[in-house]
Amino acid sequence: INDLDQSVTTASLIKVSASEVEDQDTVLLGGFDKLYVGPQGFYLIKERLNWFYWDDRLVNSSNVFYQRMSIIRLENKNGALLPTSAGIVNGTIHNVWALKEFPENKSLAIATTFSGQVEETNPDDPISSPPIPFGENRNQLSVYDFSGTSFALKGQTPEFGITEDIRSVRYIDDRAYVVTFKNTDPLYTIDLSNLADPKILSELKV
Repeated sequence: INDLDQSVTTASLIKVSASEVEDQDTVLLGGFDKLYVGPQGFYLIKERLNWFYWDDRLVNSSNVFYQRMSIIRLENKNGALLPTSAGIVNGTIHNVWALKEFPENKSLAIATTFSGQVEETNPDDPISSPPIPFGENRNQLSVYDFSGTSFALKGQTPEFGITEDIRSVRYIDDRAYVVTFKNTDPLYTIDLSNLADPKILSELKV
């Protein structure tokens, strides 16, 4: 992922034995805000992309600016921590509890909040369809396939919690429990038994 950030991130794999300590470093261009550690992968997440607003990765054909974040997946390959896949996804996360890796399916689930930053939208652009009114939050749980070098969208729920934002996410077995907030605290239960077709099972407003 081409990043105009001038920071450098070092990811270290440290092997500790009774006799010695081995340090294997991987240096990546760009700074990152959060780290999620899955069963097999390490995910470096950058939410505040330091790109110009006209960057075509952030702006659609009608110059609608969207919140997005970049994610780089690292994995231990024979004693070296190496990048395996990367992608840019819509929205932002409340914290790293919003992510869950499913290594047996080579998939990553992410619960995100996103909103349009200007009022103009283009209904022909899939990023802005359906149009998002200015400043109106939307939420979505998306599943990405990381088997290739770039993330590929595998499945996605309908948008939920309109005008609200995600405050808490927990994954238990093949269920995700998501709490959004504005004036009330709705709790959504999402079925992840089919990662290609995640479904919202129920909603409770507290």
